[in-house]
Amino acid sequence: MIEIKNLEKTYTRAGERVVACRVDALEVAAGEQIAIVGPSGCGKTTLLHIVSGLLIPDRGSVRVDGQDLFALSERARDRFRAARFGYVHQTFDLLSGFTALENVELAQYFAAGRTDRSRAREFLTHVGLEERMHHRPRELSIGQQQRVAIARALINSPKLLLADEPTGSQDPDSAKRSLALLRSLATEVGATMLLVTHDPASADAMERKVDLRALSGAAQ
Repeated sequence: MIEIKNLEKTYTRAGERVVACRVDALEVAAGEQIAIVGPSGCGKTTLLHIVSGLLIPDRGSVRVDGQDLFALSERARDRFRAARFGYVHQTFDLLSGFTALENVELAQYFAAGRTDRSRAREFLTHVGLEERMHHRPRELSIGQQQRVAIARALINSPKLLLADEPTGSQDPDSAKRSLALLRSLATEVGATMLLVTHDPASADAMERKVDLRALSGAAQ
């Protein structure tokens, strides 16, 4: 599902070139659920942004579902991402002026140009929010907001689910339950899952974990 070769992304700080992310090689099989680990600042979120096509690397190749992402135009990448990817952000990024149901429906619209309210309701019920789907994010707890984000990320049955520290704001028990829900739904829709985290318990719960620093052969 994911094939990365000779990847590098840099930026300039105080006139010096700094490596933000470097991956010599990484392959993730279809349906696999893996955790990318490493300390803050090692490039985990940068890697997710590159795999999603939101950030263009300085060099290297990224293939997702057989497609070279950076052989596509920006507009084509946007369409490819909307149709095939789900993304759970660390801060959830729910739209504050919309209800939980509307946030999920928007994900449907961006992917297919139409919505299916019955399916959106079904997913929110599946994550335990049948009584809260008409509430706006400010009226929901952190855990409830995360479940909306999970439903939104998986509503279109993506081939690839990207998750950036999705349990970082929760206590250990809540984080364990949330990750179990995320993994279960990913399995249900047949999504490959790439999680980045610095939480050892979350990483250990995944099928495989990889230290990002080891992918370049050296600590960064």
